[in-house]
Amino acid sequence: MQMPCELPLLGDSAFPRLGDALDAGVMLAKFRDHLQPAGKATCEILACRLSRIRHRKAERSILQYTLRISESGCQKRKVDR
Repeated sequence: MQMPCELPLLGDSAFPRLGDALDAGVMLAKFRDHLQPAGKATCEILACRLSRIRHRKAERSILQYTLRISESGCQKRKVDR
């Protein structure tokens, strides 16, 4: 799903990989590859969604994702922000 604000952001040459960062599917794969649970916990990232964008052209871009995770061996699911 494309957010209405994505199109102007994609034209910012200061952030050539911003398109990937705005793609929840790409980011879900990155989160699964790079985030590991602390201690002996086992969890799976089930989904992610872009929940906040702050962008200042050619200066900075802050993207906040909300992750839905499931802990193995438990029935509970939680949202981690």
